[in-house]
Amino acid sequence: MTISSRKLVVHSLILTTCVLFAFIWTDNKILAAYNLQLVAFLLIVYFGSRFFVKKPVIDMSALSLLTFILVFATGALSSPLFFLLYFLLFGLALLFEPASSLFLVILLTVLFLLIPESQDLLPELLQLASLFLIVPLAVIFGKQYIKLKRNELEVRALESEEKTLTKKVEAQKSKVKYWTDAVLGQKLAEIQNYLKSLEQNPTTSQEKKDYLRSISAKIYETYLDGKEMEKEIKNA
Repeated sequence: MTISSRKLVVHSLILTTCVLFAFIWTDNKILAAYNLQLVAFLLIVYFGSRFFVKKPVIDMSALSLLTFILVFATGALSSPLFFLLYFLLFGLALLFEPASSLFLVILLTVLFLLIPESQDLLPELLQLASLFLIVPLAVIFGKQYIKLKRNELEVRALESEEKTLTKKVEAQKSKVKYWTDAVLGQKLAEIQNYLKSLEQNPTTSQEKKDYLRSISAKIYETYLDGKEMEKEIKNA
């Protein structure tokens, strides 16, 4: 089972629990007397999680249960607050899995059809149909939101990789500078000193002296080429 599938199962269980809890609570006359207290408690949980805990699962669980309590307590399908379910579908698609919205619509449809609130089914069917019309938009928005979040993560990963490569390049530049200054320059200087000592030797013929001077000049040109390469790497 993939991570996405596991999340969908967990979120579906949370929604099922919230729907059943809200239905049982509002259907019980004793518990229904404390609807306002429960709503206040859920608001405290939601805002507390929103600003302190910052867990989307807790946020959406509290918000979902709050919405179900309000809708069931005010008439279910005939509730004037039924439109809150539309916003909840979008919230679920953005913060939960997009498929969670479709699962919730199916769950509510089964519940409302099994326990009708009135004898006239047409208005109730129209309300349920409105949920099925909203859910595709919620799923599309949810998928686009997930895609944007993935793109943001990819951009951050590329930026992190760029910083790492920049550090490696700077390290290579430092190595090249050290090699041209401490290694190449020193070795070439030693060779030039040796050639100069040979050139100053009285036993060295003029022809050999000229040859040694040409070699010394080429060595100096090599040193200048190394310094030029160092500048190019530094400015790259």
